[in-house]
Amino acid sequence: MIICFYTAGCSVSRYGNGGKPQVESYDLNGFKGEEILKQNLTKGDFFIQKAEIEISSQGERQRFLATIKFKSPDRYLISIRSLSGIEAARVYLTKDSVLINDRVNKTLFFGSQQAGRKKYGFSSLVFPVCFGDAVISNNDDFSSFKCNDGVSSVNTVEDGFKLSYSIDCLRRRPVSLTVTNEIDARPVNITYEDFINLENLDFASRIKIINLKNYENITIKYSKIESPWEGDIFFIPGKNYEKVEIK
Repeated sequence: MIICFYTAGCSVSRYGNGGKPQVESYDLNGFKGEEILKQNLTKGDFFIQKAEIEISSQGERQRFLATIKFKSPDRYLISIRSLSGIEAARVYLTKDSVLINDRVNKTLFFGSQQAGRKKYGFSSLVFPVCFGDAVISNNDDFSSFKCNDGVSSVNTVEDGFKLSYSIDCLRRRPVSLTVTNEIDARPVNITYEDFINLENLDFASRIKIINLKNYENITIKYSKIESPWEGDIFFIPGKNYEKVEIK
């Protein structure tokens, strides 16, 4: 399965006062979308070395670990591991395709981005929201959005998803997001918490996701991240794996 993953780390410092920066007031009257995009982690390459994920659904709870590599502009490599460190799956995402090595069942799942979106609920085009980034259409101009009590409401549409943000006007970072689309009746609600400072970027080290497909609650915590990252991404299909198309 494909889920949103998060992190934080690499010479970080926590804020006091409930995670808010120490400022006297918010003196902002509005801003353009490009100002938010400058704060996105996915503006460059990165390597998330540790993400702890907990999923709760129908009274059952699962916990596992993940690492995530990203190469701009659109390539992701995700390794999903048990708490003991054994890799269960490896996921490769681009704007066009999805490849999954299921090591447990010796199966290679493959398909288009649209097929992956239908099955898993997200596409790689909106996947940056899983890192607390804002996905904003290039045609959107947010200069008319004003800040009320330090927060601005921003709405946009990307790849058929309606994204409704609450943006912290000082950080230029989302603090909450509601995602709706024509496939799922229930909206997905995401909150971003426990902000830290990462290379002059205020980054949410804890993310909570509600109603993603059949999962009631997903909590993701980060502990290590390398950004900028100078490595590369390689996906090697499992040898002699059964091939199954994602539909």
